[in-house]
Amino acid sequence: MGSKQFENVVWGTINRYTMLEPGDRVLVGVSGGADSMALLHYLMAIAAEKTLTLGVVHVHHGIRGVEADRDAAFVAGFCQKEKIPCLVERVDVPALAKMRGESLETAGREIRQSIFKRVMQEKQYSKLALAHHGDDQAETLVMRLIRGTGLAGAAGIAPVMHRCIRPFLGVRRQDIENYCADQKIDYCQDSTNTSLAYTRNQIRHQVMPLLETCHRGAVDHLIDFTDRSREGADYLNNQIQ
Repeated sequence: MGSKQFENVVWGTINRYTMLEPGDRVLVGVSGGADSMALLHYLMAIAAEKTLTLGVVHVHHGIRGVEADRDAAFVAGFCQKEKIPCLVERVDVPALAKMRGESLETAGREIRQSIFKRVMQEKQYSKLALAHHGDDQAETLVMRLIRGTGLAGAAGIAPVMHRCIRPFLGVRRQDIENYCADQKIDYCQDSTNTSLAYTRNQIRHQVMPLLETCHRGAVDHLIDFTDRSREGADYLNNQIQ
């Protein structure tokens, strides 16, 4: 997928779900990785035409030491250069996870959501843009199925949830990395993404490649299934109402 096709697919997702409106103040969650940096660059490219105002929030989880410090400095430096307001939030996720009796994955997700919500309220942003993509969608479906879920859970990650939007759900991880290469977008590598200590990474690096070996196109079919499940869940909810 070339850059132009990539941008067209992303814009098609934005239009399909009415994610953006003229004048929106958009807070972008940016980790510094390929996905979020590509999303920030894409939104920067359309901001003037679509009359968007952008801001960035980066959450330092207190997990990866010097590497995490590097990511925070990278995001803050990029935003300073581009004159985009940026807030770096530092939290001790391991300590909070231990106190709550939660996994690092769960505690980190809950803390990020709490920070995003607070920053949106304080700075009066109308939308929160996150860089979840098609592979994230397929992984989420598998995680929910093996843990037990119903039709609503099989719908996976919602493209729009309240004021949170996910413009990249229609593209794959490789498409994003290709876009970064084509557009010369710099980003940071998170070493924990390869660690099999996390459930999602086990699914990403072990289960998904095996499924593709069993049947080529398996991941795309899982992504399609989340769309059909969402349509079915929405239909049933409407009929109940």
